[in-house]
Amino acid sequence: MPKVSILMTSYNHERFIRESIESILTQTFKNFELIIVDDCSTDTSLSIIKSFKDKRIVAIQNKANQGPEHAFEILRKKAKGKFIAIADSDNVWEKDKLQKQVNFLEKNHSYAAVFTHVSLIDELGSPYTNTKSAYYNIFNVKNRTRQEWLRYFFYNGNCLCHPSILIRKEAYQDCNMSVNGLWQLPDLYKWIRLCLQHNIYILEEKLTNFRIHHNNISGENNLDNILRRNNELYHIYNLFYEISVQDFLLVFKEAPTFMVDGQINLKFALSKLLIEHDAPAAQTLGLNKLFEMLNHAQERQQILKLYGYDNVSYKDDETKKSPYILPNWSKDIPIYHATLYLDFGDGFNEQDALTANFTTDSMGNFFVEFDNINTVCKNKEPLGIRFDPCDLCAKVKLQNVVSSREKLGFEINKSILTKEQYAIYDGYDVFYTDDPSYIINKPRKTIESLSISGKISILKPNEIAKLKDIENKIRNKIRKTTHKPLKELPVCSQNIKKIRDTIKNYKKRHD
Repeated sequence: MPKVSILMTSYNHERFIRESIESILTQTFKNFELIIVDDCSTDTSLSIIKSFKDKRIVAIQNKANQGPEHAFEILRKKAKGKFIAIADSDNVWEKDKLQKQVNFLEKNHSYAAVFTHVSLIDELGSPYTNTKSAYYNIFNVKNRTRQEWLRYFFYNGNCLCHPSILIRKEAYQDCNMSVNGLWQLPDLYKWIRLCLQHNIYILEEKLTNFRIHHNNISGENNLDNILRRNNELYHIYNLFYEISVQDFLLVFKEAPTFMVDGQINLKFALSKLLIEHDAPAAQTLGLNKLFEMLNHAQERQQILKLYGYDNVSYKDDETKKSPYILPNWSKDIPIYHATLYLDFGDGFNEQDALTANFTTDSMGNFFVEFDNINTVCKNKEPLGIRFDPCDLCAKVKLQNVVSSREKLGFEINKSILTKEQYAIYDGYDVFYTDDPSYIINKPRKTIESLSISGKISILKPNEIAKLKDIENKIRNKIRKTTHKPLKELPVCSQNIKKIRDTIKNYKKRHD
């Protein structure tokens, strides 16, 4: 009988899954079963899984795409182990991860689950070094009490890495850790359910390698996902209504304000905290719960007696705290329309092109992937590759262009852009045209997918005017100083220096 049951979910991760499986099979702890559920992948993931002949592997393929949470239903029915571990098909474990976690749970019976610290890796398996990323260092947190964790989840969201967990099977089942209907935030839902009943611990060693790629960057900034996430938060915050009075008093420092003559109405207290929350989903939930209480005779009388809360009070809360008076933030999220052109000898044209939409995070980071390139290539090799990040005047900083783990070079497409249409300023490529364009170097191997990351922001009319004004002032200054026609140069930090040096040298010669 295996001591540990490991669940790996797989969907279109042919680039990473072999490394992920190997990192499990080479664990120093050997007594486990590995249940791999392939969610009807359309790439070669399943054949890679079947290429492993290890008897500890149980491979299952869904007949249709069900989403990763469906796999946890399979795990609940098939898991034989005393402990349950979760592995993703794009992440990698250190060799002694399982051994150290099993040792901890065997010695510390008051804890239901143990997590680890995390190292971030990129698509190529190299250390991920973008310190401005939302993921950077988010999983490397200190231990907290169960109540401190609940407070953290309430106000900050998730900071625990799902593929780092090892949990006791009975705790997994008691807490009903499989959840349907959540696609964006199932982990946060699970950790709240877990901490409502059990203690957890974090091994402060980086035993899990978490890969940053398009699914956890561009996916985060996809408009549909953002809207889904807001809806899912409503259900997640609703879990807090299961909290006990004792835990409520320990979790929320604001709790004493709701104690009146030794009495507290927990539903009312939590609802008032929710409407003070920054998240619109929390505010909506809080208002809805207060509405329920006002329309339940016994609850209405109690909150009137304890807190003097009535219809007029609700009217004030509804007016001041309603999330619906906030700006429609989804309209403020710019949606970029990117195009990838492939040249098969007839030049770049719309017929041999792929399109993709993406959004950015608050720092302007973006990630876009073209994963269906073969529908255009049809087993032909392109002679050239062109990437147009958007159809707007924009500042762009491409950082990584990757095809099947091969990092590709790129440059501004100077064949269609004049010097007046682009510039280089503060490390950004500034496009004064609504047709920004790059030429991508061809990969050594057949191109099947292409992922591109970087930073982007739309140039507003005043920014375009400002940059043009800087350029014109420099040109006019040179004309006045040298009394010679200015050679046309795009404005960029190097050229500004060049122009200033020209002015300085001209003055020296004529002083």
